[in-house]
Amino acid sequence: MRTPFLIAATFTLLFAGVSGSSFAERRAVLPFADELDSCVAAVTEHLDLSGAERVRHTVVEDRRTGIGYALSIETSVFSADSERRYSAYCVATGSGAPIKFRIDERVD
Repeated sequence: MRTPFLIAATFTLLFAGVSGSSFAERRAVLPFADELDSCVAAVTEHLDLSGAERVRHTVVEDRRTGIGYALSIETSVFSADSERRYSAYCVATGSGAPIKFRIDERVD
């Protein structure tokens, strides 16, 4: 299943503009919210953020596994004169650290 959406800074900001919606409603829209937070935190730990002005995470694939979710995340780090791009694969079971994680800097 492909899920094209952007994560700006944190998952919480994604739903900041949704007024009146409960946590349960947000979870129904994005059932892998805890796993997403876990994977984005792991990605962020591995980024070179020197000179970064903006960071964009894009989930390009999500898949339910027997133990959690597997997410493929593409990340761009923008500075005044460059863009660094990364691809990550993450398997997470909740809000703890991912049980499987791989990240590579992309060179186009």
